[in-house]
Amino acid sequence: MCSSDLKILREKHFPLELLEQGFDVTLQHAQASEAADKEMILEAMKGKEDELNDMLRGRFAAVALRPLLEQGKSVEACLKLLETSRLLELTMNFKDCSTLTPSTFNEILTRLPHTLRSLNLARSDLGSQIGPQVGKAIAEYVHGSTALTSLDLARNYVGPDLGIAMAEALKVNTGLTMIDLKFNRLDKAAKAVLTDANDRRAAPLDLKL
Repeated sequence: MCSSDLKILREKHFPLELLEQGFDVTLQHAQASEAADKEMILEAMKGKEDELNDMLRGRFAAVALRPLLEQGKSVEACLKLLETSRLLELTMNFKDCSTLTPSTFNEILTRLPHTLRSLNLARSDLGSQIGPQVGKAIAEYVHGSTALTSLDLARNYVGPDLGIAMAEALKVNTGLTMIDLKFNRLDKAAKAVLTDANDRRAAPLDLKL
């Protein structure tokens, strides 16, 4: 079993009510087993309280996003927290999440933090759940991202449209250093266009096809 599948299992049974409580967590108000420990922690956080609180709330929001979707509840609070989270890395898996719609997925992409350097959506089977249009949505996100360096889309079975759209995005996005598109049903034409776009980059990326 791969790490993303294990992540789903770990988070599946985590109480949603506790996750939602994390949306308002403030590290300065947390308890420590020893008063001296808390003082040391607060001293280490000094000047970075807002950033650390935003990141922690964003982590809770990222984990709560899928169960909220599956229960048919609003994800707006999650998206607001993600947008302001300042997270550098994010892994999300939507495999077998039948309530994920194209419009919701597009909204998630547009609300990801601008600081994000690594995005892992591997094994989400987005091609089956959303359809080939997911390729355009992801390519538009890549096109507009200025911080992203790593993108894992392996095993999403999207189809050739993903390759064509990503090739266009690679002409504009110069920050990516790795993109994994394995097991996305890319045909020879899509792979050729991607390879050509990569070869034309000043610094070719690690392109996994």
